Amino acid sequence: MEARVQSWRESRESVGLGIQAQRKRVDQVEGVLSERLAHLREIDSSLDSVDAEIAELERKLVEAKQRKTILEVTKAGEEHSKAVISSKVMLSRERLAQMEGEAAQLLSASEDSFKIEL
Repeated sequence: MEARVQSWRESRESVGLGIQAQRKRVDQVEGVLSERLAHLREIDSSLDSVDAEIAELERKLVEAKQRKTILEVTKAGEEHSKAVISSKVMLSRERLAQMEGEAAQLLSASEDSFKIEL
C-alpha cells in the first residue's frame, strides 16, 4: 500500500510539474504572439501613412496637370496674339515705308517740277 501511495504522490507531483511546464510554454507563445500583434499594428500604421502620402501625391499630380493645361492654353492664346500683332507691325511698317517714300518724293521735288507733272 505504501508503494501505491508513493506512486500516487509521484503522479501528483508529475502532473503538477507538467502543468507548470505547459503554463510556461503557453506564456512564452503568448509573449511571441503579443510581439507579432504589436508588429502588425506598426505595419498597419505605416501602411496607412504611405496610403495618405500616395493620396496627397496623386492630388498634387492632378493639380500640376491642371496648371499645365492652363499654361498651355494661355501660351496658345499668347502665340495667337503675337502672330496678330506681328502682322499689324508688318503692315504698319509697310505703310510707314510707303509714306516715307511719298514724303521723300514730295520734299525732293521743287514747285516748278511739281507743276510740270500736273
